[in-house]
Amino acid sequence: MQVVLYKKSTGDQTHYYSIDDREESLFHPHAVTIRWGRSLENGRERHFYFSTMQEKNKKIRSILKDKLREYQVLYSYFKDRSSGTKNSDVKDLLSHMP
Repeated sequence: MQVVLYKKSTGDQTHYYSIDDREESLFHPHAVTIRWGRSLENGRERHFYFSTMQEKNKKIRSILKDKLREYQVLYSYFKDRSSGTKNSDVKDLLSHMP
């Protein structure tokens, strides 16, 4: 799953916020990485690690609810269920946002 958000600030600068669950941790079965800044390549980065899929999805929902108040969705990608990723509740959250 990957969601990239953006917002325009004063001076017409674009700020990005990216959330993904592509990287797995050696010691935790579930991980979420967020990146933010004017450039996703040079911005800041933070990792969250979880023991269960429910904890991970709860964190993703929390981040999206907070960030979608000021950011807009630029890009989103969700794996299909056959790959083992169950992000349908997060995908549903995005579909109900303005």
